[in-house]
Amino acid sequence: MILIIFSVLTIINAFIKSKNVEISLLPLNKQGIVKIKDVHLFNYYTNFVQWDKIQSMSLKQTYFMKKYHNLAHLEINIRVGEHAKKIECRYLKYDDAKKIIDWYKLS
Repeated sequence: MILIIFSVLTIINAFIKSKNVEISLLPLNKQGIVKIKDVHLFNYYTNFVQWDKIQSMSLKQTYFMKKYHNLAHLEINIRVGEHAKKIECRYLKYDDAKKIIDWYKLS
């Protein structure tokens, strides 16, 4: 019974996450700011990351994500003091993620 409840909650969380994950660029200063809206365990998070705080970005896509839905995962590593923090945006539209990667490379 616990396994069934856990499975149902996982499926509902995945559905909510797939509909609410969003990434966009805000032209607030010279380079811009990345706005990331995400859902994790039924909690909504919004992160604003300045261009100069980003250490690296990577774009990951599996065969099935590309073939059937054109989705991708975007991973952003940012500097926070002396430490690094990883923000992962999963199941984004590939075109949106690619636009962010291109913006980062050109800035």
